[in-house]
Amino acid sequence: MNTQIENKLAFFPTPYLEEDFRSIIYRYHVRSLHISHERTKKEVLGYKGNTTLPRNLNEITERIPGNVTSDDIIYNHTLFPLLKPFLNEHLMDKVYRDLVSHPDLNKSINAKNYIKHIVSDEIRYCLDCIREDYNNLGEVYIHRLHQCKYIFVCYKHKKILLSNCPICETPLAEQKRFTFLGQPCCSNGHNLLDFKVSSLHEENHFIQEALLEDTSFLLSKARSLTHDYLKVKYLSWLYSKQYITLLGELFQPRAFVDDFINFFSTEVLDKLGMTEDYLRVKNRIWYQINFKKEVPNVALLLLISRFICSSFECFINKSLPNVSSIIPFGTGPWICENKYCLSYKKLSIKSCIRKVSRKDRITGTFCCLACGFTYVRSWDSQDIAEKINVSVVDHGHLWNDLIVSTYERTCSINKTATELKLTREIVKKYLPLLVGEIDSPYSSNHYSHQQVQAILETYSQYKSYRGTARKLGVNRNTVKKYVLLNLPKFENELLLDEIAVTAIDYQEERVNACRNKIVSIMSTVNNLKRSHLRKLIGYSTYRFMLKVDRDWMDEVLPPVSPHALNWDLVDKELSEHIKEKALSLYKQNITIRISKERIKKSLESFQRSRLARRPEKLPLSIAVIEQYEENKEDYQVRKKLSKESLRKGTDDIN
Repeated sequence: MNTQIENKLAFFPTPYLEEDFRSIIYRYHVRSLHISHERTKKEVLGYKGNTTLPRNLNEITERIPGNVTSDDIIYNHTLFPLLKPFLNEHLMDKVYRDLVSHPDLNKSINAKNYIKHIVSDEIRYCLDCIREDYNNLGEVYIHRLHQCKYIFVCYKHKKILLSNCPICETPLAEQKRFTFLGQPCCSNGHNLLDFKVSSLHEENHFIQEALLEDTSFLLSKARSLTHDYLKVKYLSWLYSKQYITLLGELFQPRAFVDDFINFFSTEVLDKLGMTEDYLRVKNRIWYQINFKKEVPNVALLLLISRFICSSFECFINKSLPNVSSIIPFGTGPWICENKYCLSYKKLSIKSCIRKVSRKDRITGTFCCLACGFTYVRSWDSQDIAEKINVSVVDHGHLWNDLIVSTYERTCSINKTATELKLTREIVKKYLPLLVGEIDSPYSSNHYSHQQVQAILETYSQYKSYRGTARKLGVNRNTVKKYVLLNLPKFENELLLDEIAVTAIDYQEERVNACRNKIVSIMSTVNNLKRSHLRKLIGYSTYRFMLKVDRDWMDEVLPPVSPHALNWDLVDKELSEHIKEKALSLYKQNITIRISKERIKKSLESFQRSRLARRPEKLPLSIAVIEQYEENKEDYQVRKKLSKESLRKGTDDIN
């Protein structure tokens, strides 16, 4: 519910130059003689909230005597102008509406959530300013620029700012209790005019001078500067320094951070909270300069502008750098690369489609309207020399028609390739796409009925794939293919039956011959092992017999060596070993989830091999792995407990 303020104030203190709004309210509180600061806030603001950044200013200024406006308070007595230029139009409208006419004062202050990142947590004073203010005005007030979080010295006297009494260390002001300095003495009565503060150390002098200068200029120009204008400035300047690519992305961010740190020094940046780890966070710099974060780091942005130019003022006032570049591939026209086109090597292409890829590389697509030939070329901004490499996207209708007509006339892939001066691989690749399945008697991938008949007749004569292949000069696999797979397609059933019978008879003859050979060897060699027999008769013969006559082989040959494992015993021992390894992983409190694969990885290689090849023999081991596998919920709990344990200084996790 919006609080209504009815009565106009009888008086209101005239704001001083660069006075913080909190100080103005405090001076009204002192003059009104109110005991409770909550009553003062309620009387002036209409609510009891924080006064760092006021809300509902339109109603407040209507009650204040004089011609004070909402913008006067915002731009002259708060630090909000430091944020305003870096907020986009939508966000700026949202925050500004919260400041001047927020409809519900009971909700959290949106504007304050943005300003708190640049306002100091403690009220700070310059002792020289206290002396001047008291001598000239008879009272002390809070200077707005002194409360900027990243500034440690007075903008006028260049002396270190203080938040505590230099004698008793008592805070000079307490914002929660709404007690600020009105006289030049602390709450314990120590006179601050008798104390002198030293200037800033030499190593920090440059950075503070730079930030004071840039911040003062930003405050003076905040009304006119806009988010879009600053974004163009940052991107243009960084592109001119070769830190931004054509895509508008930060090029080699590590190099940028290195140059930035070397320019200002690590020690100086650390005191501003900009450690090397902070700057090297992925996309940190890019999000700031591209304003992709809602809350900008004003100090970082000011330092980047000074890193690029000599100051923020120069960064703003200096004309934009020339970021134009050579037009990739020129303005045309461009040549046709199809050697079968009448416009070959002539400037016949009138248009170019450019596309930006990563790392400053641009591709151009060119299409000849006469033949349909389309190709792509690349262009690199780092190497602007003409690129002559051409990647074909589409050969076009002229090239397609030519290759099809030539093949239909020659009926040969090789002749087509030779006549068109193409490679055989290109013709073989594109021809099926244009005419479908190739059905040529001259093609190596297809045999005519006469050729298949010749293969079958030769095979029936030689009874061997190898002999048939040698006789006809073809591949042995080709012979096998047509003998075993393609026989049902032909009509000569008599020949097929004859070949089938011949093949069966030949196999029986071979089996009998192999049997006789094995029996002969076994009768002459004592204590013959199967491995020795395999070497004597040949590996192929041994495998053939196992395939077609295993029963006879098992009956005649020596039994297999008794190397069979006791899988029950192996499973039991392996399951116990897995359990030990799993418990060890939990005791080590590793930082990753203890999954099945992680438990298996802790085993020996032969154990992992057994689990992979013979899981049906190891049911107990598989069950133990599943039992000790850590699910995602348990892993999250263990991870959280581990962090809490480390925070307490112990390595034990209950």
